[in-house]
Amino acid sequence: MCLYGLISQACVNIILNIMITPLFPPEFTEQTIVPVGMLGESIHTYQSDLQTGLVQLSYPDYPTLTLLFVRGQLVTVYRDMPKEVERLAPLNWLDSIDGSSQRTALRTLALTPQDVRVFKILIEQQNDANCFVMGGSGFEPKLANWLDHPSAALGQVCWPNAEALVLFPGLGVHPNYSLIMKERQILHSSSGLSEIINWNEPIKSLGYFGSEALTPAWKEYLLHNSFSFLVINLMGKYEKLIGRLQLNQIVKDVNFKATAHDWNLSIHINSVNDQCVFSSPESAAEVYSRLLEVVITQLRSMLGPAILEMLLKDMTGQLSLPARRVVDEYFLLLKI
Repeated sequence: MCLYGLISQACVNIILNIMITPLFPPEFTEQTIVPVGMLGESIHTYQSDLQTGLVQLSYPDYPTLTLLFVRGQLVTVYRDMPKEVERLAPLNWLDSIDGSSQRTALRTLALTPQDVRVFKILIEQQNDANCFVMGGSGFEPKLANWLDHPSAALGQVCWPNAEALVLFPGLGVHPNYSLIMKERQILHSSSGLSEIINWNEPIKSLGYFGSEALTPAWKEYLLHNSFSFLVINLMGKYEKLIGRLQLNQIVKDVNFKATAHDWNLSIHINSVNDQCVFSSPESAAEVYSRLLEVVITQLRSMLGPAILEMLLKDMTGQLSLPARRVVDEYFLLLKI
């Protein structure tokens, strides 16, 4: 069968395997060759279909590009340089490529917004050799140390035919999010690590990416996580002080503001549903700060600035050190 009537599928596989840097094995993804001059149209189609996922592009004699989309919006672009991964501005990345004179090797992987956050962490640290243990003897011997680590981290387990990514919250908290990738399939889990521990293949390598690195991806994740933690704890304080009825109104106010700005985020009495993925830590901090302001303004009027400051200091003190650094750097509202 021919792709666009030009290239056989066998040729597609050969070209892709040669041209694209293996962030993960090629068989995990959908693979195509985009004819000359068709890249812009292909990306537009991906966006108009409101897809969430990873698109990886490669040209002859040009670094691999990795594009991350959430509901059709391009949130981050990476260029894979020899010794580092460079972030490009999402608005003008295509201008730097002469797509009219060469074919493009393209791979796609469907993801969830939470997956996109995880892949950003992985991409930004993939060239850090200190993060890998090659030829790991097993996952369980490392698990206790990883669980006891004081701050958030991403664990990676690679087998011959699959790969797992696990978010460790830190401070001994058991992971509540993991995914296993295999051929054109991603398995998500929120119920523990048993599938990873019992995977019936020898481990090729283990990776551990700590949030102490404070890459932009880690900052964005820590802002997301800290926002959820602060909102849930503030809601708990509110309920004790003013009761459920008035608390419901505050929840409505926050959700109305999020909806009015087309932010895909909502809060509830005891939880936060955050599907936002941002192009930078600054963009994330702006949204989270504006939503926190709705909650904090109400609490300030009841408690006064001094008591509120002590309350917020106590809450941020429960965060990991990297999270506190990020909150201090970006959540300027909390310094009032």
